[in-house]
Amino acid sequence: MITEDKKATRGRPSTRPKRKPVGMAHRLKFNNLDTDNFHYRQVNDEAGRVAMFKEGGYEIAPEGTAIDQSRLEGGVAADGMISVGNGTKAVLMRVPKPIYEEDQEAKQDIVDGQIEAIENSPESEGNYGKVTIK
Repeated sequence: MITEDKKATRGRPSTRPKRKPVGMAHRLKFNNLDTDNFHYRQVNDEAGRVAMFKEGGYEIAPEGTAIDQSRLEGGVAADGMISVGNGTKAVLMRVPKPIYEEDQEAKQDIVDGQIEAIENSPESEGNYGKVTIK
């Protein structure tokens, strides 16, 4: 039920401080991304992941790619590494769109094969009925 006091304050700006939703507090924003020609990904620098992505055709995004500094705690290191919390560093990497799309198609082929295997599994002892995936 809306009281008369609440009706009187409708339309006026709130004096309460603006809050940020918890899940959105530390999302990084990047500027000057060439999304027409490249797919970008933030890669944590742990257990050889950066080297693995380089082998897959990714490269570290060039220096002209600006990071919105307002949400960074430690700034950006000279090598492009960003502190993402808990002692973890990350770097922005990119891959040409044709390579990314080829990788996505290969992953989808695997999923399609798994779905087909589930839908067409032969009946055997304890295995009966039909599974359909829409």
